[in-house]
Amino acid sequence: MQNSEILTIFHNGFFAAVYLITAIAIRVYHSDLRNTKPLAWISVGSALAHILGFIISQYAPNNSYLQVGFASFFAWAAPSVMFCVKEATTPGWLTLSRYLKYISPFAVCTLLCLITASQLVFYLSVGLSIGAAIWCFIRMNSSIAQRERLLKEYFTELETFGGQWVKGFMYVQVATPFVLLSTYFWHNAYFNIVWNYLMAIFWIYFLVRCKQHHYYSLQIPQEEKQVFEEIMVEETKASDNATANSETEGPKEEATTTPERCNIAPATLAYIEKKLQEIDDVVYYENCDLTLASLAQLVGTNRTYMSVYFRDKNTTFWDYVNAKRCRHAIELMRTSNNLTINTLARACGFRTVNCFRTTFTNIYGTNPSNYKREMKLK
Repeated sequence: MQNSEILTIFHNGFFAAVYLITAIAIRVYHSDLRNTKPLAWISVGSALAHILGFIISQYAPNNSYLQVGFASFFAWAAPSVMFCVKEATTPGWLTLSRYLKYISPFAVCTLLCLITASQLVFYLSVGLSIGAAIWCFIRMNSSIAQRERLLKEYFTELETFGGQWVKGFMYVQVATPFVLLSTYFWHNAYFNIVWNYLMAIFWIYFLVRCKQHHYYSLQIPQEEKQVFEEIMVEETKASDNATANSETEGPKEEATTTPERCNIAPATLAYIEKKLQEIDDVVYYENCDLTLASLAQLVGTNRTYMSVYFRDKNTTFWDYVNAKRCRHAIELMRTSNNLTINTLARACGFRTVNCFRTTFTNIYGTNPSNYKREMKLK
């Protein structure tokens, strides 16, 4: 037996064990998060794929039916993981029935490959995988952008914006079917092993980040989570309705009253601006959990009117509040050069130093430490 064959057999067993252990860890490590079963299903499915790989390489290495069918089974990987990404961004979306519904075309292709050993059907399954991965990437990019925009309008904590790491993860999944196609023609055991290690690392990284971000809701106050999810549903429905209308009968006036379509009197906008000016800025520094709803309550209006006010000013709640916090940080730097960055972050209403640094850098183009150092030199 060649070294490459020994390595393939060993690593199939190794990766099967890794994914099975990961499936168990998900149920334990993510026990405080809702609807984590889909993540465990995908891990079990990955373990099953490597177990099948081990069996085929041992007992049927020359069986073309099993070889093509097994290769087709790997085409499930990219869409399956994309479904998990969707679940991470929209908790509760992925159910067993929905997964079976969307994965059924791939299952049919795999079954046909097992029956016919047709390479044409295999190419079809890979093509479906590529198309599904790209479609999911486009749709979820839009969903992430919408979620981040709403978070910026309603909350002020930067840690709630988790889109970048998810987008990077999706790029890898889009590449997966192309790698599958290349390995089908280029049988290199070492390349396959390295790729499987990368996939295992990315998958574990994804699970850890899901936990850290608590499905994008880690920093959102508990009482606001349900409201936020309702807003997301309303916005998604409005967006889908607008798209449907534009494709059929042209744009129509929506019945829903979302901030984009809510018109309020100039006098109301002036009233909100006057009340905001009367609020002591200490409010923004002392409460790191300040939300659009709580600020609206202080002003004496509702969250919708507050959102419309900030849009009218071409800004967002996040930009408005954090700009005040960063200006306060500069004032503190001028009055006391001995304050540490940690102290400044807490004194200005930021939950973490990282949030303070990132926000300050976005506004002023340099981090607080550099700004403070330059201020001392002047």
